Amino acid sequence: METRYRNGEEVRLLYDIVGDGTVHDVGRGAPLMCAGATGFVKHSGPYLDDLVYDVHFLEADRIVGCREKELIPADHPWSRPAYERSQTVVAAMELASQGTTLAKQGTTGKVSAVRFVEGKGYVYEVSFDGADTLALVFERQLKERP
Repeated sequence: METRYRNGEEVRLLYDIVGDGTVHDVGRGAPLMCAGATGFVKHSGPYLDDLVYDVHFLEADRIVGCREKELIPADHPWSRPAYERSQTVVAAMELASQGTTLAKQGTTGKVSAVRFVEGKGYVYEVSFDGADTLALVFERQLKERP
């Protein structure tokens, strides 16, 4: 399996990591590491059809298994995502895809997933009220619910 990061390379977390029940002193769903934390790759290997990096976060003195999509090089520009999963948001403009309106300006929706696209930043999967499908939305197309 080809790896993106080498042992000893400093990386940054793109997302908050919560306990999944495999960490001794952290309960399931409890905060484990925060987005933005940096650490060093100790080694990598396959785990359940995915590549996992064991990253040593020095400030917390904790080694955490991270998937490649959860990491970027520590020296790349980064900022915290504007919205979190389960957060209620509002369409800042009319949103359409292939001629179909997904949400009118002011429509309320709920963020179902947060993803990072290199070179573009965070994008959000949003389920808007009254829509049958999820919309993939950039930060500038949303605003917080008043």
